[in-house]
This record gives sequence, C-alpha cells and structure tokens, in this order.
Amino acid sequence: MPQQEERARSRSPCRRSRVTQAADCAAAAKKVPSTGANPPPGKVVAGFDGFVDNIISVVDSRKSQKEFTTVRTLADFGARISAAAGESANVELVTNLQKIGGNGPIMCNAMCGYGVELVYIGPLGQGKPDAVFAPLVERTKEVFTLGPPANTDALEFKDGKLMMGKLQPLDAANYEAVKTAVGLEKLTDLYAKCDAIVSVNWTMVMNMTDIWQGCIKDVLPEVGRRSSKRKLFFVDIADPKKRTREDLRKCCDTLTEVNKFCDVVLSLNCSETRQCLEVFGETWDGGNEDFEAARLAAVKLRSKMGIHMLQVHMKGSAAGATATESVGVPGFYTSDPVITTGGGDHFNSGFLSALMTGCSLADSLRIGGATSGNYVRGVSSRGEVTVGRSPKAEDTVGFLIKLPTIDVAPSVLQ
Repeated sequence: MPQQEERARSRSPCRRSRVTQAADCAAAAKKVPSTGANPPPGKVVAGFDGFVDNIISVVDSRKSQKEFTTVRTLADFGARISAAAGESANVELVTNLQKIGGNGPIMCNAMCGYGVELVYIGPLGQGKPDAVFAPLVERTKEVFTLGPPANTDALEFKDGKLMMGKLQPLDAANYEAVKTAVGLEKLTDLYAKCDAIVSVNWTMVMNMTDIWQGCIKDVLPEVGRRSSKRKLFFVDIADPKKRTREDLRKCCDTLTEVNKFCDVVLSLNCSETRQCLEVFGETWDGGNEDFEAARLAAVKLRSKMGIHMLQVHMKGSAAGATATESVGVPGFYTSDPVITTGGGDHFNSGFLSALMTGCSLADSLRIGGATSGNYVRGVSSRGEVTVGRSPKAEDTVGFLIKLPTIDVAPSVLQ
C-alpha cells in the first residue's frame, strides 16, 4: 500500500472503519508465515536474558479458602499501599501460573510457533536449562545456558502490571561468558548462517551494550566476510527508566555502529520511544499514545539513529518507519485481558517472523498485533481460553480473519 494512502487512512485508529480493518487483516492473514504456501521465517540466533515468570493476583477480599476477589486495578493497589503509610498492611498474593519469562525466551518461544529455526543463548539454568523452559528447549536447535535464570513476580491488574524482578543472575550474561559458553568461532559461524539476530532486554541485562561492542569488534566484521546477506539485528530495549540517560544514549549510539554490519530493527513501546527521543533532544509531538505521533516519532528517531527500521507498538495501534516509508495500523486492544505479561514480546515475535518472510511493514505490524492480541485473550481463536499459551501460526490466521471484539484503548478516549 502506498505510504500516502496508509498514512491518510490511519491518522486515527478510532475513526478507521471496521470494514476497512477487516479487509486489511484478511489480506494479512494470507501472508502469515508457515501457513498455506508461505515459508517459515528462517534461522534466528537470540539472547541474552532468561527469567522464570510468576503470574500473580493480589487478593482484595477472601470469602473462604477457595473463594476470593482480586484487586482490579494497579491504581487501586497503589491507593491501598499509600493508605498503609505510617501503619502496616497485609497483602496476599496468589500465584496463578509459573511460566517461561524474559523478553528473549517469551519472544522466541512464540516465534517457534511460526516455524523459526532457533539457537538461544542466555541464563536458562545452571548446567542445563530449568524445567520451566522445556517448551522452548524442545523446539530449539541448540541452547547455550549462561547460568541460572532471573525471576520476575508479575502482579497483574486490568489496567497494567507491576513487574518485581530479582536480577542478580543476569550478571552472568556478559561478553566473556558468551564467548566461553559458545566459543568465538562458533558464535561467528552461527551469526553468519542465520537470517536474524535477536538481542532483547537491554535494560535488565546491564552488560548488553558491552556484548554488542564485543560483537562489533570480534564477530560482525567476519560475519560480513562469510555471508553476503545482511542480517536483521532485532532489538527491544525494554523500559529504560532505571538506566541513566548516558547509558541509553550509549545504547543508541552502539546500535548505530551495529547498523554498519546488520540491518538494525528497533522495537519500542510509547514510553520507550519518548525516552529515546529525549536523549537526542527531541520530543513526542502529540498526545499520549497518539497514532500519528507514533509514526512521526518513528521517522524522527530512526533518522537520528541511522538504523534500518524503527517500530512503535502501543495499546491500540502500531507504527513503523524505514528510510523509504512510514506506516501505521490499528491494533486489537481488549479492556479485559486474561494475561498481559509477555504481550509486547508476542507482538515482536509475530512482527519479526512476518518481516523475515518478506511481508510489508504494514502487514508485519498487523501480524505482530494479532499475535499479541490473541495471546492476551488466551488464544481465543481456537474457541477456548488458555492463559499463557503462545498462538500457533494457524491461530493468528483465524484471529485475523474472524477478528474479536476490539475495544478503544483508554488513552484514545482521553
């Protein structure tokens, strides 16, 4: 679709007709990787994080040993904590699910549903991967574990989630550990033979910039000599609020250097985009989660960084930009998700899988949105709800064709 047409049609996801969205999604459904005659995405080498996620509800009131209600919103929970200042409070937590965690494992496990051939490097267990990672390991060609995983207690509410991490094991995710676990020659060979390199969760993996710089020095020049095909280098930095602005600027500048060897694809949410713009002295030009502002921000930030592609995914829509086009598409927001932890990682899995098989930027955004939208609903295209399960390729097709009820994202209502 020409850039001008897509831009004109997508200025406001609220105003865009359901009929038009349905037609666009039906067309995208025909391009989902590993369905019909569509090829699988290809080979991916990914890292460098690993978590065990505990999905938790906060008890509001309890009627019996088995019956209780939960605190509905993060705002309500915050008010309860604030009210306890100077006093004390008893907070009961109920673990609903223990699952694969970390941006890398969640994203890659979902990509396996699209038929990707995966090699994973990260802290998945001491000596061997922990049992919680079995669904990923069983579908992975090769795994290199750097040590025990970190842990996240994800307190989930209808309006957001509170991620409480225990991150000490991630100290083992560093360049020397990667070279020791994989071997420099082996790492170079894996990168030379793959189609995409995935490096996510920069914020929590404190040594990620050093890993990239080590690869720039030791690995990527040789990869370029061994392979004439430029690799996609996919990055999601995760929320960088706790990192210094100097660290964030160094991250961005290092990705500029990586782009000399690979086609860097940077994936950000609204908040992350604002923070990256800030370190370049730029601003988000529009309201919170504004559709057109996201497209303009993608154009501006991609140009400032000098990278191949930048994508912004939000609650109710998504946008992206390359040097030659910028597009936006409406998304699949629901006000009543069954799970939210991992929603962004699932968006990335569908987006990159589609991109690797030659889908347009717009259709890649749609397939990413459908992967996430289906996941947070409990893979609803199968007519059942299973919390924490990643959609398969055929699930995404069904989701795009049938389309669930799509709510207006709260920020759009404001």
